[in-house]
Amino acid sequence: MRAVDTNLLIRLLTRDDAKQSAAAEAFVSSGAWVSHLVLVEAVWVLGSVYERGAAALAASVRMLLKHES
Repeated sequence: MRAVDTNLLIRLLTRDDAKQSAAAEAFVSSGAWVSHLVLVEAVWVLGSVYERGAAALAASVRMLLKHES
């Protein structure tokens, strides 16, 4: 199974660049593994760089946990 890095996870969660988001979707389409460290880094980036509040951060993590491949 493929492993996801923080940048790829951010692209999936923010959709802030259409080309990179499409590439990220294609990469994880057959399944991917997210380490705890990558998840924590992604939450930090979303909160500090993208200024997302606690509810939005929780929604992002919830979406990742519920996703089925």
